[in-house]
Order: sequence, then structure tokens, then C-alpha cells
Amino acid sequence: GSVEVGGLFKSTDDGESWAEITGVYEDVHRCVVDASDGDHMFVTGGMGLWVTTDGGATWANPYSKGSEPGGYPDQLVFKPSDPRFMIMSAGQQSPGAWRKDHTAQTRISRSRDGGETWEVLSGGLEDKFQHAVEAMCLEEAGGTVRIFAATTGGDVLLSEDAGDTWTTVISDLAPISKGGHYKPLAAQAVS
Repeated sequence: GSVEVGGLFKSTDDGESWAEITGVYEDVHRCVVDASDGDHMFVTGGMGLWVTTDGGATWANPYSKGSEPGGYPDQLVFKPSDPRFMIMSAGQQSPGAWRKDHTAQTRISRSRDGGETWEVLSGGLEDKFQHAVEAMCLEEAGGTVRIFAATTGGDVLLSEDAGDTWTTVISDLAPISKGGHYKPLAAQAVS
């Protein structure tokens, strides 16, 4: 699921009791669990991408804040048939900087190796675009991988070829945003 700021909690008894998962930065944006292995999880947050293969007992941070292709990752999806194939959106800076510059400088990236390496996607996308991507989903059907990405500027982007090319399929919706993230991005940057 998607959250904005908060830690992670885990239940091993169908929700009767909960324990906090430690070792991951508490500004959690998204937690995605590998459907084929519940101990394998990915977390995006204010300090990068975190990965665990042991249910949260230990964490690796292969993609830390300040890394290319973006230091403030948010949305993350992967193919159900191959969780090594991932698509992630990331701004270059945290929302505090958006108030000054009025841009998230967002990129959408793809990994084919479980997050070890990333390639910035560019087919039909601006490099470092203004609005943040704060909603994303991936559909895998009939050999086709479709990815939808929605922005704080009210646009819905679509790729029907696993991220190689993108088109804007809907424009001018209300901001698609968590909380007030869209507000500092709605103003134009001052030259």
C-alpha cells in the first residue's frame, strides 16, 4: 500500500498482535511484498529504496538518497510473474525543496534485476518533469505489460510496452496527490 510518513508493522498471527519492523527509515512511502515470497519486500521512502529477504529482520539500501536516477523515490510496482522487473518514480529532491523550485524533477525508471541497477525511461517522458508521480499501477495480461502513472499535475501517463514508450492519456484532472504535495508544484518556478 501507499502511505506518506510512518514506519512498518508486521503481524504473524492474522492481525491479533503487531510488532514494529526496525532497520528501515521511518519515512515510508510504499511497501510492496513479493506475492511468491512474503519475506521479500521492497520499501520506498525519504532515504531511498530498501529491500529485505527475511521479512524485515535485515535490510539492504541499494538505492539511497542522492542516487541517480532520483533521490526521493515514491511509487514502485513490479511484474507479478517476475518481481525482478520493477518500475519506480522518484523526484530529485524531497518536498521541502519543491516549495522553493516548484518542481519535483521526477523521473520514471526501470530495473530488470530486482533493483540492483536502474535505467531512466525517456520514450515520451520529459527528463526530470515538474510534477511528482504519486499513483502507479502495472497490469500484466496476455504477454503485455501496461503501466499507468498519475501525477500531481492531473495527468495520467500510459506505457503499453513495459515502459519503453509513454503517452499522456488523460490531462487536466484534479491533482493526484498524497496530502498537499501538489501545492508547491502547482506554482511556476520563478526565473
